[in-house]
Parts: sequence; structure tokens; C-alpha cells
Amino acid sequence: MSRYITCSPCKGIGYVSCSECLCSDCKGKGKLKCTKCDSGYIPCEHCSATGGITCKECNGKGRIHKHVLFVPYKASCPACQGELRVPCPRCKGNKWITCSNCQGRASIDCSRCRATGRISPCRVCADKRKIQCARCSGTGRIENDWFKSLRSLPAERLKFEFDSRQQKIQ
Repeated sequence: MSRYITCSPCKGIGYVSCSECLCSDCKGKGKLKCTKCDSGYIPCEHCSATGGITCKECNGKGRIHKHVLFVPYKASCPACQGELRVPCPRCKGNKWITCSNCQGRASIDCSRCRATGRISPCRVCADKRKIQCARCSGTGRIENDWFKSLRSLPAERLKFEFDSRQQKIQ
């Protein structure tokens, strides 16, 4: 049986993260949700999120006037192929454009902590972002409960227990 066990609050490292210097705006993440979009994209305003605009060649009629040997006739519009609309040049027909506020990431850098997630200077950890674990005093391990219980026993009793176990082994 080992005399020491791993300290659970610090997971054997000897220190824990300082919670005092965490930025309260972004909760230590350094990023905030974009206020202008949900997913990094916004509806295209140029086409009203329809993906297309009225064809400028035929003014949305689908046909254009042509002349062959001075004879006028109507032909299908080469720009929209008679569909009356063409894909929106801004969103390329996707109906959505990249949000200019977050550049498509759906989050922006926190201005309070400058995207670090921490507020400086911290009076608790002196900007080290970690503090010594109070349970193990920075060692990463704590004494096993069984070994702690041995301290309360008198020396004669410990010697008796030791001798009796040694006899059982032999």
C-alpha cells in the first residue's frame, strides 16, 4: 500500500487554476458570441435572402429584342435564359453572406480581457494563472488515511502490530 495518494483537486499537479483573474464577460474563454449573427453568416441584403435578383439584361421579362437584317424579333435572354432572375452577385445565390463583424467565426474577441480570458493584474496569483493547491500544499499528493490513522497509535502498539505481521510472513 502506498503511503500517498494523488490529490484530487489538483489531479497531482500541485496547483489549480486561479479563478479570481477569470474575465467575467467571457468567463475565461477570451471570446464572446457575435452580436450581429448566430452562425457567422447573415442574410444577404442585396437580394433579400432570395439568392437572386431581377435580370438587368431583360429587366425581368425573360426575353430581349433583337434585329436580324432589320427584322425585329424577341429572343430568350442570354443572361437569365428566360428565368427572369440571375444569381445574386454578392451571395452568389447562397442567400447568406459572411458576417463582417466576426468574419464568419460566430464569435468575437473579448475586449475586456483582450481575448486572453484573464484580467491583469491579478492580486491572488500575480498573473501566473495558477495558485498552489491548498489541500496538498503544492506537492500533488496527500497522505493515505490509513497512514494518518497510525499517528494516533502509541509506539508500543505499532511495534506490536509490526512484530505480529512479521511473524505471519515468516
